[in-house]
Amino acid sequence: MRHEKVRSGNRYEVDSQRVLSPRVQVLKEDEAREEIQRNQSSCRAKDVTMPAKLPVNFFSTTSPVIDLFRGQLDYADHLRQDAEVVLYFFYAPWCGQSIAAREEIEHVASRLSDQVLFVAVNCWWNQGKCRKQKHFFYFPVIHLYHRSFGPIEYKGPMSAVYIEKFVRRVMTPLLYISSRSKLLDFLSNYECFRM
Repeated sequence: MRHEKVRSGNRYEVDSQRVLSPRVQVLKEDEAREEIQRNQSSCRAKDVTMPAKLPVNFFSTTSPVIDLFRGQLDYADHLRQDAEVVLYFFYAPWCGQSIAAREEIEHVASRLSDQVLFVAVNCWWNQGKCRKQKHFFYFPVIHLYHRSFGPIEYKGPMSAVYIEKFVRRVMTPLLYISSRSKLLDFLSNYECFRM
């Protein structure tokens, strides 16, 4: 009397009193590869992903900063064509430094929005052009454009006082000094100048 049972992993042929050797199946090389691929694909976990949530405004709607929270870099470039000086604030909405710098940027924008266009761009959203075209290693990143040159990356402290000073220097890159006395007066305001 011969039985065939499968419960302990491999299939064994069982004779009424003794266990025989494991059942071995000889496959050709191509069949073996196909069998391995079938087994591997059935054992792997399926990738389950959920699409990212749509981004939301990072800056308030009453802010003087134009918030392109969907990463519309092409629209940012369009806006830049009509302005003399533009500050780009590239951010990631989850980034602690971006969140902290947001208030500083709003403070500077409230003081200079009549002279400078402030544009914030979400560079983290995976479907935005900013994420696809720019490859930043940190956030936030500030670029300043003047109509005749730029970008100039700001690398100072994320403080309103320093950011404003940086923007004002770019707004007026040249200063006409009409006399020697005005030159000496100008130079006396800088510590680095020594006679």
